[in-house]
Parts: sequence; structure tokens; C-alpha cells
Amino acid sequence: MKKFFVFLCYFLVFNAYAEKISFPISVFENDNDESINIDIEWNEKWFGLKSSYEYNHNIARIASILSEVSYADIVSSPEKNDLVSAYKSLGVKNEDMEFDYDIDYEKPVWGNNQAAVSFAVKKIDSSIGKKNLVFVTIRGTPAIANEWISNIDISDTTTHSQEIHEGFFYTAEKIHKNLIYFLLRKGVNPNETFFLITGHSRGAALSNLLGVMLADEDYFDKNNIYVYTFAAPNVSAELKTFDATYNFIWNIVNAEDIVPTVPPDRGFWKYRKFGNCISLPNAWNCDISKYDNEYLPKVNEIFTKICGREYSPFRTGPFIPIQISRILTSFYGEVAEYYEKITGFRKRGEEMFWNLFPQDEYSKNKKGNSIVIEKVISILNEKYNGAFDYATKAFVDMHACETYMSWMVSLNEEEIKNSQNEIGSSQIVISKSYDAAVFDKNGNVLARVEDGLLQLKSLRLPIAAMPLPRKTIIGFPANADFSVVVYKDSLIPTIIPTAIEHYNDAGHFIDKEDTKYIFPHRAFGYEFDAGQVTLNQQKIDTKVIHGKELESIKEKADFFPKLKCRLKPEINFSTDWNLELGLTFGCPTVYGSILTGQSVTKFGHSIELAPGIGHQECLYGRLYIDFETFCKFLVSTGELKDGEHRFNIVPSQRIALSYKPFRRMQFFVAGIFDFRIDDFNDGAFSTNVREEKLGTIKLSDKTEIVPSIRFGIKF
Repeated sequence: MKKFFVFLCYFLVFNAYAEKISFPISVFENDNDESINIDIEWNEKWFGLKSSYEYNHNIARIASILSEVSYADIVSSPEKNDLVSAYKSLGVKNEDMEFDYDIDYEKPVWGNNQAAVSFAVKKIDSSIGKKNLVFVTIRGTPAIANEWISNIDISDTTTHSQEIHEGFFYTAEKIHKNLIYFLLRKGVNPNETFFLITGHSRGAALSNLLGVMLADEDYFDKNNIYVYTFAAPNVSAELKTFDATYNFIWNIVNAEDIVPTVPPDRGFWKYRKFGNCISLPNAWNCDISKYDNEYLPKVNEIFTKICGREYSPFRTGPFIPIQISRILTSFYGEVAEYYEKITGFRKRGEEMFWNLFPQDEYSKNKKGNSIVIEKVISILNEKYNGAFDYATKAFVDMHACETYMSWMVSLNEEEIKNSQNEIGSSQIVISKSYDAAVFDKNGNVLARVEDGLLQLKSLRLPIAAMPLPRKTIIGFPANADFSVVVYKDSLIPTIIPTAIEHYNDAGHFIDKEDTKYIFPHRAFGYEFDAGQVTLNQQKIDTKVIHGKELESIKEKADFFPKLKCRLKPEINFSTDWNLELGLTFGCPTVYGSILTGQSVTKFGHSIELAPGIGHQECLYGRLYIDFETFCKFLVSTGELKDGEHRFNIVPSQRIALSYKPFRRMQFFVAGIFDFRIDDFNDGAFSTNVREEKLGTIKLSDKTEIVPSIRFGIKF
């Protein structure tokens, strides 16, 4: 009862000074200059009531709005724009606002490493008395190539890994100097001042570093520096990113957003952010019924007003950003490779940005990052005839400042911090050649892998998967249960490596567990649970399935051999110097072949035509064995000896061992066993038709086998 009374008193005192204020937000996807008003609470008592090391959702909301309106057109409309209106709503006078938006990128010292920033100061009645409150709002990347190029300047001066992102550092350093000058001009005493620093995307990265710079100086009290960033990229490879000193910085990220994961923190890339990370709710890190029935409707109330349409989430949590990091670090194992002239992204990225945002086409009348949205949507829809319309919107929405602001304004602190429960996700890496299927708890197939190749058409949410050379990555949310079956229709047990990768709620790589090997074959497969259980497992816990259970699962997963007929050309060369060309038509269960060949040493002395039938079995992994029976028709065109026939028929058996590096192509080595029958096909084995190199195998007085070896390819 006493605790309740204390809480009630605190609640009443805290909210006694709260007031609703209105922020005009431009409707970015509307051609009109309309704006909507976002009404949220504002209370000067928030500052000083708690240390900046404690998350304050009310302050974070204000920061998200400032980050949103920082994209306003200050240059063309210095007095009437959303950012100025926001500061006025917060009680800042015109003379106490400064805007550094008219940027000259030709400056020799800073060049591309600049960003638009605004400073504002006001006197507030904080929880600890009269203080100054300084706002620092840094704009994200506009539709200007120069700042995009600064974003990809990881270490242009050295082209090797450095402790801190070069483009962000130099830009933050400039903003830091300008902030100090602003404080001096306004006569602001840092010891009597609270700071609210915020920004989105590039502005978030710069806010993160600016907070670190202030914390490293003796003039500022870290408890009074409130830093809230939205969609911040990684900024530093320094070990001090783990230092709790900087935990007054709160980085709000959308786990579906690619930007907060670059530069990567994987392999030899070790880039991270300073401070804490809070991941917004998504379909993988919270209760799915709440996400669909409570969170999304609230978010869409705001998002639809601003953007003229509903928010388009990917619904695959951090899976896509994780795979982008995986691919980037596999292509560029270290920063030096990123700068290579031929294969590196650095130079090509700069050219791309100049083409995407040419200086003569940039219109300063465009609001926010809407020009980027328009460009991306236009390019992708034009290229794919609108087929990727939802994907286009989802790629835009995952990072848009409108998305972050809509989440922050529409949800309360408990809902936003839902993912602070550290509900992460897991991914299963399965390698080599196998068949697999993912089932939900109702037995529905959500994903299929056939012969090591992911069947993209089979994918169903909430499962996400991606094919890579020789392996498949399957991602599982931790808010549902799934089962996975791995099978291989091989005669010999096939070794299949499997491993679990763990990620936190924001998609940050935690660890990869030791590889576990399973050995499926025709008689039995393996089944294991995934989702909630694999979040904390060190190894996959499998069980063997066989008999009727296996047959039932094979039927559900459609693991039976496909009877798709395919036409495959063939070329082979044998040890008896015979070159053959042919075609194979059919499926692995039964197929027909037709071959024609010529002896290279006796070219033109005979003509060979060999129809046949065959059957293929998987021996192990991608190793297959073929059994083929041919009836060779040989016509000798040279001069005949006594007793020889011009036309000969040769029964033949071919046993081939083949390897399939790809789905269609196969390389093979085959043993050929031609049957020589006295007084029937002697002419086919005369030296003017073929050479005999391996001797013969006598079966009877009149019949013997003449072997040879062939090497070939089917494609």
C-alpha cells in the first residue's frame, strides 16, 4: 500500500506540469504543402527527474519528432517550416535558434564531411531547478550525393581498417566545434545545462559520436546529456563502444532496417554503436497477436496521415539485414578489400550516388527524404513493372524517419521496450546436398529445400530463408514453434553439417554454435524443433525418423523423386579414342538416351548410333550412379575384310559415376562394357573401327566383353 501511495504521488506531481503541444508534420507523399498536427505531451520536469542513463520514452518521442522535421527546407523557408514550428512549440524564441543548413561542400577542410544541424536553447523549470536546455538536431542524409559519399567513407585516408568511421567522425567533429561556438555566443554554462541531441540515419550516427565527444570532456555532466538516435549506422570499431560510460546514449533501431547494421559487425569487421540499443517491435520479437491487432493499427494511424498509405513491414525481423552483413563480409573480408579498385564498393558507390543524385537535378524545395523515396520507388517499379511494389515500399519504410516517429509516438514505453526482453532469433545453417522442410505447429509446410536448393516459391511467413553456395540459411523467430525435417534419398548415409546461429532482438550476431553432423539416407531422416527452443540451444537436438513416420513426413514434404522430364546434351571421350555426342531425355527414375560417335584415329571409317535407356540413383551427397543399356548400331564405311559385316549391332552396358556441382550439370566417368559375339558383330571390333586398350573379359567361347572408359559431361 505504501509503494502504491508513493507511486500515485509521483504520478500526480510528474503529470501536473505536463501539457499537450502540437507539432506540424509535412505530408511528405502529398504534392500539397499540407501538414498534420501531432499532439504529444511535453514537460520540462522530465529533465533532471531521472538520470540520462535511464530511458525516458517521453523525451524519446520529442526527439523522434525533431529528427523527423530536421529534413525541413530551412534554406528556402527560413522562418516558416516544420523545424522552426517545432522549436516554437517547445517554447524556443526565434533569436535562440541557429540553423547551419546552407552547406558549401567545396570547402577545402570539410568537403563532403558536413551535415545540416540546428541548435536551440531555452530556460526550463527542470526537476532540479532553473536550467538551460539545449537542443541539437542533426539532419539525416538528404538527396545530395556529397553526404551519401561521406556515409561510405569508412577510411578513405588509409583504405584500411580504422578505429572510427572517418566520414562520420570528421562531420561530428565539425558539429562539435559549432556547438561549442553556439554555447559561447549564447553564454550557456555547460554545468547548468541539459542537452537533448538527436538525429535519424546519418544524423543518428553523428548524434552518437557527438554524445561521445561531450562525454569525453570535463565540461559536461553525462547525467544531463540525453542522446536519442534513430536508425543509427555503426560508427566505431573501438573497444570502448562496450564502455558503460556511454550508456546515456539510446539508439532506437528497427531490426528490419539494413542501415543500423552497416558497416558490419561480423568477421573482421567490428563496427558498433556507443550506448544502448532498443529494437522496435516487429513480427519476430514480440507476441504476434499484439503486433498485428494492437501495435500495427496504432502505428498506421500516424503513418497513414503522414505518408498517405499504410506502413509496409517485412515481417521477417532482422533476417534481411543479417544476410546483407553476411554477404558484404564474404565479398569484402576486410576494409582493405572494400577499397580495391576493381571489385571494391567504395569507388562504384560514389559513382552510383552521383548518378542517383546529380547536382543539377537536386531541388531544395523537396521536403525531408521524400525525394529519396520517390527515386527508389520510381527506379524499382520501372525496372520490374510494379511487381516489387510492396517490396519497394517495405525497403523504404524499414528506414524512413516517418516509420521511426510513427512507432515512437503511437506506442507507449512498455510497448516500445517490449523487445527489451531480449527476444532474439536463431538461424539454422544447413550445408551440402539434402532435402529439407520446415513445418509449423499445424503441420503446414513453410519452406522446402530440394537437393540443397531452396524452393523460393515454397516460402511462407514467418519463416525466412536464403540460398547460398552449398548451403541454405533458415531464419526462425523466437515467438513460435517449428519443426524441421532433413532427408536424403541416397544409398549411403550422407554427411550433412548443421549449425545454430544466435542473434539478439536487434539482429546483432551473438555466436555460432559448434557444427553438428547428421547422416540421413534412404532408410531414415532427422527431425528437430526450432524457434523458441533453438534460441538457447548450443546444438540441434535431433531425433531419427524412419518407417511409416518417415513415409508420412515424406508425403507431406513432397520428398519423393520428381518426375520432371529434362533434355540434357552430352559429350564424352573414351579411352579407345571415340568421341560421342548425344542427348538424354527423361527423369532420374528412367530416361532415354541417343548417342552418335566417331573414332578420332579412324575418322570417317565408321558411323555409330546408340539408343538406350537408363536409371540414376543417388549414391552419396552429390555423387550419383547411372545404369544404362545401349544398343549400338555401327556402319563400317571403310574396306571390309573377309567375313566382316558392314552393319553391326553391339549390346552395351554403361555404368557411370557422376558428380553434380550444379542442379543440371554433371561430370561423369563411366565404364563401358561392349559385348562382342563371334560371327555376329566382329566387324565392330576391327582395328579400322575402334582400338582395344583394356583387353577383354571372356564370358563363353563365342562371347566376350570389351571394356573401355569414358569421361564426359551432361549439361
